[in-house]
Formats: sequence, structure tokens, C-alpha cells
Amino acid sequence: LPRGRGVADARVVLAPVLGPPGRPVAVVQVTRTDEDGHFHFPVAPQPECFVRVEAEGHRAARPVRITDAQQALQLELVPLARARGRVVDRNTGEPVPGARIWAFSMAAFAETALLPRPDLEPESGTLVGKDGLFDVALPDAARACLQVEAEGSCSLLHGPVDADVDVGGLVLALEPAAELRGSVTFRG
Repeated sequence: LPRGRGVADARVVLAPVLGPPGRPVAVVQVTRTDEDGHFHFPVAPQPECFVRVEAEGHRAARPVRITDAQQALQLELVPLARARGRVVDRNTGEPVPGARIWAFSMAAFAETALLPRPDLEPESGTLVGKDGLFDVALPDAARACLQVEAEGSCSLLHGPVDADVDVGGLVLALEPAAELRGSVTFRG
């Protein structure tokens, strides 16, 4: 979106500043922006309060402290950075259509370095096109990892990449999978 253009369907939260214990405060209110990015709280608490906005495909915005009820609000969201590139077969260099790619925070990856990502559902992720090209949003994080999977190929982890800037020209080469069989027994 061009800078200054309204963000439709953004979630806007109006929250009071908490006072001393036992002092009643207004209830948190939530609304959504219209197609032009405008929002309205017809019954807002008197300042001081906070407004927070979030929208899919954008970085989370810091809450804005409201100190004047007449203050005109102009809240800006920053689109998530994107990773673009191509998924190919390592042996042939040909595109791998139907591969799926996910981007996730390095902080989440660090905790499960050798384990498959439990939240990667087979039908989720970005489906790579016939030409092997992909364009995926990076998470709202400092650093990210990309995971690519395709039938008949070993899963590939790529990263870390800086998640606050667009990354382009990536070539992710998948290797054909081998088959491994074995058994587990106990001794005792």
C-alpha cells in the first residue's frame, strides 16, 4: 500500500490507564477500521487512555497514549518485510512446484532447533508456483528462518535472515529424500 493510504479491517483497541487499586476504570473497547482506514469510538473514556492498532500483514504498532480528547489520531502501520526467491531441485536446478514455505521467528526456532516445527500444518504455508517462485511475509521479529517442504524431498531450513527488511533473490535447493528404516528395542 502507498504510504498514507488507509488500512481496512485493522483492529483498534482503546484501553484505559490503570489508576490506583480500587479505582474503577473504563472497559477496554475494540473496533475495526472501515475500507478507508477510519475508526470511531462513540463512547470513549476521558483521557488518559491508550490506543493500539494491529492488522494482518503489518508489524505490531506501539500503543499511543491519548492525553487530549480533541487530539486527532494518525496511526501508522508498517507492512511486514517479505522474502522472495525460488525453490529448485538441488540435482537438476529445475523448479519444485507444489513446495510449501513457512517463515517463523528465530526466537521460536532456537527453542526447537532439532525438532520439526509443531505448528506447521501441511495445508498451511505459502504454496510455491509452477515456476518455483515464492513471496512470503516474514514474521514481526528481528530475525527469521524459512522452512521449505516438498513431497519426495528433505525439508530445508534457511536462515537466519533479517526480518525487518525485504530479502530477495533467494534460491532454496531441495535434495531428494532417502528412506531410512529401523527399530527401537529396550534392554533389560
